[in-house]
This record gives sequence, C-alpha cells and structure tokens, in this order.
Amino acid sequence: DLTFRYPDGEFDVLKNISFTIQPGESVGIVGKTGAGKTALVDNSALLIRKAGRESRLGGRYAAVIRERAARAFGAPARLRDQALDQYLDSLKGAHRFTDLAQAADAASDRHSLRDAAQALHDWQKDKS
Repeated sequence: DLTFRYPDGEFDVLKNISFTIQPGESVGIVGKTGAGKTALVDNSALLIRKAGRESRLGGRYAAVIRERAARAFGAPARLRDQALDQYLDSLKGAHRFTDLAQAADAASDRHSLRDAAQALHDWQKDKS
C-alpha cells in the first residue's frame, strides 16, 4: 500500500493505493486537478527504480511507440514485428526506428533508458 504526502502538504494525496499491472497491459490515469495523478506516476517510477526493474521498460516503451507510429503513419494492418519495423525504417528521417528500438531495449540504467526514450519520442515527433 502506497501513501504519500508532499513534504509541505497538509493531507495525503495518495492513501492506501495498491494495484497490479500485468505485462502487456496499458493503464490510463484520470482524475480531477489535485487528485494525485502526478504523485502516483512519480512514486510509481521511483518504486520501479528501487526494484531495479527500469531496465525492463525500454523494450516495452519501444513497443508502445511502434504501435502508435503504425497507426499514425498508416502502416498496413497486416505488418507485424520485423516487417512493421522495416516499414517504419522506410519513413524519411535521420534515424531508423529499428536502431532506436534496439537502444531502448538494451538500456540498462536510468540515464540510458531516458536517453533512448527521448530519442524514440523525438523520432515520432519528427515524423508527425
């Protein structure tokens, strides 16, 4: 259970929060301003780092960008895996998707993960 109060806060912004996200699941966090969405995301990221699991996130992030890019850039629905990556690589730009996805998958620490995620984000933004 996660309970969190900002250092200068008067009340807990998160109280007795507990959840499990299964591999492959996507989660959306919605709520009113001040409901604790940012506190939840920030604390979840901290828990992932402390658990030593951030190295597992790069490949998953690349997969999310792959899926999003496939929809955004009109990739034929029949394309999967390597064929989809080749399609994304064929899009004009300074970097190939495959190289960026491999770098994300190989990221083994917080800094390399952040850099790889930023490169994938920039790749997608460059194509839009």
